[in-house]
Amino acid sequence: REVGALYFTGGSTGLAFLSGALAGAFPDAQPVFGDRLASVATGLGIHAQRLFG
Repeated sequence: REVGALYFTGGSTGLAFLSGALAGAFPDAQPVFGDRLASVATGLGIHAQRLFG
């Protein structure tokens, strides 16, 4: 399958070797960097709201 974008989020995406390895595995994909710290917490908040109202 074709990968059009890689969305990097979370603290571990600050590790250059990790984001570099992923970008190297999908060279045609556009890298998109989110807020490394807040995006994970935001996603958890949205998920909790869906589960618990």
